[in-house]
Amino acid sequence: MPGLPALGVILAVLLSLAQVSPTIPYTVQIITASDQSTALSLQTELRLEGFPAYVVRASTGQGDLYRVRVGAFANRDAALSYAGRMPLLGGSQPVPILAESIPQRTMPLGSSRSSLSEEGDRIEVYSWGDSLALKGVPPGAPALARYVIIGEGGVAEFSAFEAVPTKAGEVLAVKPLTLWPANWQEASAEAREMHRASLIRFVASNLDLPQSTVMDSQVTGDETPPYLVVLERFVPGEDAPGTVLAIGQRVEAADPPLIVLLDGEGVLEGLAAPDPLFEASNSEPSTPSEVLGNGWRAMADDGFLRLEVLNGSQTWRAAIGSPLWSDGRHLVTREGRRVLLYDFLPR
Repeated sequence: MPGLPALGVILAVLLSLAQVSPTIPYTVQIITASDQSTALSLQTELRLEGFPAYVVRASTGQGDLYRVRVGAFANRDAALSYAGRMPLLGGSQPVPILAESIPQRTMPLGSSRSSLSEEGDRIEVYSWGDSLALKGVPPGAPALARYVIIGEGGVAEFSAFEAVPTKAGEVLAVKPLTLWPANWQEASAEAREMHRASLIRFVASNLDLPQSTVMDSQVTGDETPPYLVVLERFVPGEDAPGTVLAIGQRVEAADPPLIVLLDGEGVLEGLAAPDPLFEASNSEPSTPSEVLGNGWRAMADDGFLRLEVLNGSQTWRAAIGSPLWSDGRHLVTREGRRVLLYDFLPR
């Protein structure tokens, strides 16, 4: 491709909207007992093991019931992973539930969580507005990475070569646009070709590019659908299609090959991808003995993540995994091949 500069996939970091802290509605249900002393005894046992347990009394037509529960979590994912790590108690597996109220004394911080099953080469953490993005980067270049965003709207996931947030809460991402229909494995060759031709015409028209340029930009494989590399603007977590702003082309002369972005005006320039706040190799994982946050210390505790308030007033098993890194409020942990990103919120 003569005349194209050797630039990588480049995107800008823009400011995001302020985040509003979510409520802490989830807890983990352990057992329901009809005997108060049984419930209080189990609560004591759990607290001695570091679990922030409490008992809730409920009046029913058959008498009072005593529910033993553990923890406070901002989303079901955080409660579910925690419950799955706990042993069977009273013959049943602890389960996450919505709670009407959770005593403040149980734990001063609640957690929301997002996770990444990391099978790639490394993990990276980026600033994402007022929150963070967890990125799993497979080997190779350019490589399709998986993004997990934790924010006020919950957890959003998508795959892209590169991505950044925008002021309006959207995402700018360089990602593949598949040119065959979603059911391509069952579709006929004619149906696949019609779908591809339609998408190529649509992209060329919207970007004011010749169809031949879009055709030449296809990435094809022997047993995989052809696709275009596109710069797309979209809202993470929504099903609505995004807006294609440009297409990408590989510069094979570079080592490793690079991607440049083209629209009707030519090559997009002047944008820069951010530097990661933290990165770690998945092939050579290392775990610090402890990680400090704003007013708390995180430590590994037999598969759980223990938090200790620095004034010494309280310590408890708050999450799962071994600590890797913190920016003060958020914490990245590792559990086997999974990487977990927690947001600890005052209650």
